[in-house]
Amino acid sequence: MSAPITTGSLNLLKFLKTYSSTVKSSLRKYSALMASIMESKVEVNGAKLQYYRRGEGEHPVLLIPGALGSGKTDLTPQLEKLDGNLFTLVAMDPRGYGKSIPPNRVFPLDFFQKDADDAAALMTALGFSKFSLLGWSDGGIIALILAGSYPDLLRKMVVWGANATVSQKDIDSYEGIAGGFGNRYGFIRRERY
Repeated sequence: MSAPITTGSLNLLKFLKTYSSTVKSSLRKYSALMASIMESKVEVNGAKLQYYRRGEGEHPVLLIPGALGSGKTDLTPQLEKLDGNLFTLVAMDPRGYGKSIPPNRVFPLDFFQKDADDAAALMTALGFSKFSLLGWSDGGIIALILAGSYPDLLRKMVVWGANATVSQKDIDSYEGIAGGFGNRYGFIRRERY
């Protein structure tokens, strides 16, 4: 025996129909936008780096994700929302993150410098002689190092959530992470000098 149809039931059905239509429309728009984001790899400094590219604007911008993130996981909102008519957006997966595996991620003392070198080489390989940077968290640290190491490549820079210095508390925290996870995840313990 079925339940009687009430005004509340009709309102719920009307809401679900409208909601379903809105969700389908949003999914179509999202699918079209994601189709406009090109994915590819390029070999730089001995590693095949994954990158995502959208837009054909005159101002190239490299988006650099934070630790354990990727261009897709950390920077999709920027890839989606920044104007592709003004900017050529490139979001990278640093070596050992996202789809830039292999190699596995390792953390030698100069890993931020190596990431900055990779980022500069990636943009150069893609044909950009000058570009801007957006760096989030560890990506911000990489952006700051890239700006210091390759000032002639830089147009502008936005950094958020990045460390400008490394304190003793930071070192203790990093060592705790390395000790807690062990070398199983590629963390390398170093003696202090």
